[in-house]
Amino acid sequence: IEELYKDAENPAHSLLNYAVLLSSTNRHEEALGHIESAIAILHDLERRICIECGEGTERHQSCVSSSVVAHYNMWVEMSKLGRKKAAVDCLQRASNVARFKLGAANPL
Repeated sequence: IEELYKDAENPAHSLLNYAVLLSSTNRHEEALGHIESAIAILHDLERRICIECGEGTERHQSCVSSSVVAHYNMWVEMSKLGRKKAAVDCLQRASNVARFKLGAANPL
């Protein structure tokens, strides 16, 4: 499964989905690594989208929404690993990204 994400159309989503599977089998450190990789991919993708299409486009909103979900998932994994301070930082990051990049009207 792990090798399949490399050829996926959306590798960040594949990594996040794989992290959920790992988490469900109590492999939280591994899940965290995949979430971190997904966040890096999403960060780079967002930068490229902003250059190519601009902020506020549907493509940009989708990328940012995925980033919010990824940071939330990181909070879950950090909490399960007992890293409370880092977990709170992840949840705060998810909240800030949602508020400032998606706006108050967005349900995230």
